[in-house]
Amino acid sequence: ETRAENYQYKNRYILTGIKSGLMMIDQHRAHTRILFELFLSQIENSQGISQQVLFPELLELSVDDALFFEQLLPDLKHVGFDFEKLENNSYSVKGVSSHVGTGSVIDLLLEMLDKAKTTALDTTSGIHETIALILAETASLKVGQRLSAEEMSDLIDKLFGCANPNFTPDGKKIMTIFTQEELEK
Repeated sequence: ETRAENYQYKNRYILTGIKSGLMMIDQHRAHTRILFELFLSQIENSQGISQQVLFPELLELSVDDALFFEQLLPDLKHVGFDFEKLENNSYSVKGVSSHVGTGSVIDLLLEMLDKAKTTALDTTSGIHETIALILAETASLKVGQRLSAEEMSDLIDKLFGCANPNFTPDGKKIMTIFTQEELEK
């Protein structure tokens, strides 16, 4: 189905014409869904791409946090993180996932550790999903980010390649369709 050109509204929503009317996509939620499925498949297939960092950053943890962090390590390695364990519950961060933005890696890891602690990690799939979701939320497009026509088009294509393009992993609606009839009213 050929699509009309896309329009970005308030740097937050992408509007695109479809056969039955107009579709409005929340770009941040859409990107979170795309990255979530990507990270999850990388974790399950150990296929993350790592980017070596020029200057390794130091992650310093308390004894309890370090024990908990050890549980997350295998999955983090699968999505492309590379750590060297140092003494005193610290780690040198030598590589990061190629899909994680340019923000502080240490902040990202601490935020992830924090969220993971409050989530019941009772099953392996639970751990996988928690890590994939936290990474996706942290790495996804921020609300208010301007997108080029190409980026909008790419985002829509990737969204429709997802197993579940309608909802974010935590159940929020990604898109709304306004029918021709509704628009005419």
